[in-house]
Amino acid sequence: MVPCTNGDVINFLDAAENGGEGVNGILVTDPNNAEQGGTDIERLTFFGLWNSCPGDTHAIIAYGPTRWGDYFNLSSWGLKGCLICTGVDAGENGMNPKGQYEESVFWDIRAETTGDKSAGVPAFDLSGFGNTSAPDNDVIVRYRAYDTYGVAFRSAPCTTGNPLHQQTWISLKIESSTLEGNPNASDEADIGANPGYCGTIKVPSVSGQTPVFNNESGMGQIELVAPVLGNPTVNNYGLHILGAASSDVQQLSIWGLNVNDTGVNHGIGIQMDASGSGNVIDLA
Repeated sequence: MVPCTNGDVINFLDAAENGGEGVNGILVTDPNNAEQGGTDIERLTFFGLWNSCPGDTHAIIAYGPTRWGDYFNLSSWGLKGCLICTGVDAGENGMNPKGQYEESVFWDIRAETTGDKSAGVPAFDLSGFGNTSAPDNDVIVRYRAYDTYGVAFRSAPCTTGNPLHQQTWISLKIESSTLEGNPNASDEADIGANPGYCGTIKVPSVSGQTPVFNNESGMGQIELVAPVLGNPTVNNYGLHILGAASSDVQQLSIWGLNVNDTGVNHGIGIQMDASGSGNVIDLA
């Protein structure tokens, strides 16, 4: 249990390959940059006291480029902050901070009453920030979110490099069943970005500052399989696909999307701000 532990419970910095190249590939032992990729975190549950905490507690946060990670069987309940989120490093000589997940696997993740809408903190953030590429080659298998106090899932490519791409997300079930009229009600899933959206995100930084990133690099080659969005609230979206131009949203495939509502009031199931080539949505 981590009630009101302001700050981070588990954090790590630049957990990527970092090493130089030798004749046989990456140097595991590099005199300048040690190999740090492959973070493995498993079987943890984080309990908080949401209404009693003045500040945010982030359960697991990666600062800087993060690659080859495995995140299995992780849960949070009543946590005022994120279960998993992205932060940025200090950059080089204090310039150009950046951060993103790459080539990582997230398996059996659950968040309930987690996040902080007032601080712009989602429950699960798979975003990219800064002068780098957006997340790529990541896999999610089963993410279950219920009544999160902020966006349940966000993947925003607020970067200058390659777009958000080659993502496979299977069995995302997000529900807002008791949040109608709650001031913490938010979109259930935000995917993509535009400069204005990126500029509003308060990005955690290892420096303790909250840098702002106004760039966005779009997305492509994204596949969602059997997502379920339950009871999106009034003035919010079940799934919000963001983009400033048609080229920002390409090769997006969503199979077996189920948007349902069991209450009298409800929000919008799916909103696409932009759409380019190769997009397919199978809406149940």
